[in-house]
Amino acid sequence: MDFYVIHRYPFGPGNLDYVGLLMDPTTAWPVIGNNLRQMLDTYSSNRSIEVAVNEYNSYWDEPEILAIQTVNMLYLADTLGQIIEQGFSYANHWDILNGTVLNNSRYGLLLEDQGNYRQPSYYVYPLWSRAGDQHLTSSGDLDPGMDDTLLDVDDNGQAKSLTDGLLVLRYLFGFRGETLTDSVVAPDCQRCTAEAIEDYVQDYVP
Repeated sequence: MDFYVIHRYPFGPGNLDYVGLLMDPTTAWPVIGNNLRQMLDTYSSNRSIEVAVNEYNSYWDEPEILAIQTVNMLYLADTLGQIIEQGFSYANHWDILNGTVLNNSRYGLLLEDQGNYRQPSYYVYPLWSRAGDQHLTSSGDLDPGMDDTLLDVDDNGQAKSLTDGLLVLRYLFGFRGETLTDSVVAPDCQRCTAEAIEDYVQDYVP
C-alpha cells in the first residue's frame, strides 16, 4: 500500500443542523486521525504511509441546503485546518464546478447556473492562501441560538449568505466603497450604501 485514501461527507440529505456542522471538524477529525494512526501502526509499522483526503465537503447527497450558505464556508475552513493539523499529505475539495444537474447540485464552489457566481465557500481558499505556513487556532463563546437579525447586514429582513454573508467577507478582505457593495446588496435593502454598511459591520468586526 502506497497511500491511504479518505472520502468524507458527514451530512446526509436535507440535514439542517448548523451547530452540528460547525462542531464537526474539531470533534471528528482528531478521532479519525488517531484511529487511522493506530491502524497503520498495527498493519504497516515498518512503512511510512501517506494519507490523502481526496474528497471532502459537507453533504454526500441532495438536497444540500447548507452547502451554499456561509456556515459551509466556516465548516470547510475548519476542515482544511484539521486535515493539516492531522498531518495528512493531500486535501482535495469536491469540487470547483459541479455543473447544472437535474437534482440541482450545489457541491461546486462556483454556481454554473448563476454565471459561475462565487458562493461563500469559495473564499476559504483565498483566505488560506494568505495564511502562509502558520496555523492559527481560535475559540469563542457565541450562542448558537443568537438572534440572526444581527447578520442581516443590508437590512432587508433576511440574513442571506449570498448577500449579507458576502458583504461581511468583502469587508474582511478590505473592500470598501463601491467594491464592497457592487452586485451584492439585496434589491429590497434598507441599508444600501457602502458607508452605511461599513458603519454597521465595523460595530461587530472592528
